[in-house]
Amino acid sequence: MKPEIVDDLLGSTNLKIIQRDDLFKLSLDAILLADFVKVNLKTKNIIDLGTGLGPIPLLLSEKTKARIIGIEINPDQCLLAQKSVRLNNLDDQIEIIQDDIRVVHSRFQPSSFDIVVANPPFYKLSESSIVSHNPTIKASKHEEKLDFETLAVTAKRLLRIKGAFVFVHRAARLDELTVLLDKLG
Repeated sequence: MKPEIVDDLLGSTNLKIIQRDDLFKLSLDAILLADFVKVNLKTKNIIDLGTGLGPIPLLLSEKTKARIIGIEINPDQCLLAQKSVRLNNLDDQIEIIQDDIRVVHSRFQPSSFDIVVANPPFYKLSESSIVSHNPTIKASKHEEKLDFETLAVTAKRLLRIKGAFVFVHRAARLDELTVLLDKLG
């Protein structure tokens, strides 16, 4: 296990994030995604599926007073995300929960979130994939444990009517994801 490092959270003027070199670290995608999320005064509940080290909930806390939940399956990443929340004194607004996205809908009432955010694994596993030997990094980048359809089904269950599912993905998969989202309604 590598040592914990406290870094300034890029995209914020005063937030800190705790990272480790052996875990999937903060990426520009997370910063841009958090910036893209539109919140208003009616936004009460936000959930980040696959929060990793928690950068999206941390950044969203600067835009809203809404309750923010981060879900992360990896215990090491979840622990660091929880530590970052405490370090930034955001315990009253952000809760990080270790759980599996595939079953997390059973933890919450259906239609209970105004916004579902996700920075999912981008790549399908195939024989031609270049895959990290680090299992945490592999799971963060490749659809090994979570495919986009499962993520979208979970988001649909959690979203209230007229809620927003906000995610980032590769342009190369746009057609595939559009067809899938249309199919799911």
